[in-house]
Amino acid sequence: HEQPEVREAALNLLWFAYPGEEKVTEALLVALGDSSESCRSFASLGLQMRGAKEVAPRLLEQLKSEEVNRRQGALKTLCVMGLGKKLGDYRPLVLRAAFPLLDDADPIVRAFAARTIADNEPSEEARLALTERLADPVSEVRTASAKALGAFKKDASESIPALLSRLRLDSEPRVRAQAADSLGQIESDPETVVPELIEALSAEDARVRRSAAQALGRFGDLARSAAEPVSKLLSEKKASLRLHAALTLSKIGAVEALGAVNAALETETAPQVLAALQLARAKLDPATLPFAVTALVAILEGPKDSARVRAAESLGTLGPDAIAAAPALSELLKGKSNGWVRASAATALGDLQGESEIPTLVAAL
Repeated sequence: HEQPEVREAALNLLWFAYPGEEKVTEALLVALGDSSESCRSFASLGLQMRGAKEVAPRLLEQLKSEEVNRRQGALKTLCVMGLGKKLGDYRPLVLRAAFPLLDDADPIVRAFAARTIADNEPSEEARLALTERLADPVSEVRTASAKALGAFKKDASESIPALLSRLRLDSEPRVRAQAADSLGQIESDPETVVPELIEALSAEDARVRRSAAQALGRFGDLARSAAEPVSKLLSEKKASLRLHAALTLSKIGAVEALGAVNAALETETAPQVLAALQLARAKLDPATLPFAVTALVAILEGPKDSARVRAAESLGTLGPDAIAAAPALSELLKGKSNGWVRASAATALGDLQGESEIPTLVAAL
């Protein structure tokens, strides 16, 4: 049909109403090359719902197509199936097919190839190929490659110099932000990486500053030298930056930041950030822990779900010392809050290690 909306509706009905029909699978494969991006997405979604045995061999064949849309759609579908652990025995074949696609003429295909490789066990071959793609002319590919290296954790330690180069010099803020995040996930060579992340805290782009702060938090007390510059982020206009600054201060153990945390508690109004600040103060000054627990319970009882989740996570981080919050967390778990809030409450109760809460957790099953 000429109208893409009609084709979308037909595709949606086909994969939903006729899940086992071979003709439907063929139609979905054909639709991967549709001129409409929305139609291609519906086709990909429909193929993902089928078993790997049925569609993986044919999707692998589609990767050889001269049509860019078809290669994109096939690799996207295989990538998502891999993330969902749906490829089974075809996983090694998909990985092998992804390597040459890092050099595909189309940048979207190259980016999906990087994501596909990241979803597999780290290898030196993969690390080298992804590190080379950090110099790709297209920022989406550089971002995907940096993210993939971060997923390899310490197995990507040899790629730290290349990631530092992206952090310092890349023209695109999102690439720099992803490089910072990946350096934190790799969590190696703090003597070199921590000073570079501290430098990135003064970047013009807020995404870079936020990712640098998060990455420093992953280094724990090895990043104590970041206390002062991270503390300055507590006065940022963006609440997300203030939030991650507080969380980082709760992890790096720099007592010298206590004054800045106390000052921020006097002026902060965002409940999510207040929860993180209470956690930071309790970590830096254990004598304030009872006050922090009381304040966090009050946030738990507030109306904002995102703040309640942050309060529950903060209480869980405090562990058994915050056992006084167990009744409030139990009530949250029993109530009608959304799943995100209740899941956070359940996790926090487990972290508090209160045996009296076992029946509550069992009842939530």
